[in-house]
Amino acid sequence: MLSTDNPDILRHTKTPNLLRLNLWSVTSPLQLEGLDLRRLVRLSIRLSGKEPLTYSLDPSEYPALAELSVNVAWTPHVWVQTSLILLRAIKITSFLSPDPHGNILCVSLLYNPELLPSLQQVFLSDFVEWDLLFLTLKRRNFGLKDVQKIQSFTVPFIPFEFRRHLALLLNGQQSQEDFEYDASLEATRSLVCDPEV
Repeated sequence: MLSTDNPDILRHTKTPNLLRLNLWSVTSPLQLEGLDLRRLVRLSIRLSGKEPLTYSLDPSEYPALAELSVNVAWTPHVWVQTSLILLRAIKITSFLSPDPHGNILCVSLLYNPELLPSLQQVFLSDFVEWDLLFLTLKRRNFGLKDVQKIQSFTVPFIPFEFRRHLALLLNGQQSQEDFEYDASLEATRSLVCDPEV
């Protein structure tokens, strides 16, 4: 494992067999390119800088990546999901609230499940639109060939009314009854921010 707060140092070192890497203070998308990390299995990135930038990983440069952790910190950077066929776990954290990255990931999984066919675990530091999450899990966990089921989806809090339905979806089981809640964040604000709790 290698940890550095100076991503540019990787340009001056030969690390083709590196398996785990922590990169702090990433200030440019170019710092993630051309690093010869084809065997890298686990990558943690902490983005920094005051200007919002767009980041992504080139699949040809990270073909073995199985675990990815991205901290977008305080700046509303844009993380673009690319095709990482061996990625099993993704963690996206941010100090921003609301943080749009969870919703963006759900939309990507909903419309392009083949981008992350091995994904089984998702961890987000902020909420997602619940109805978007339900649709994503329903599509992902039922009937798609050559795509792994999502087994774990972590967010800060799940309203009690949604827990049974989410548990069934994560276990690959259809709910006997239709889900009848308006599951948007706006509609569930009272469930998430209950002053009596």
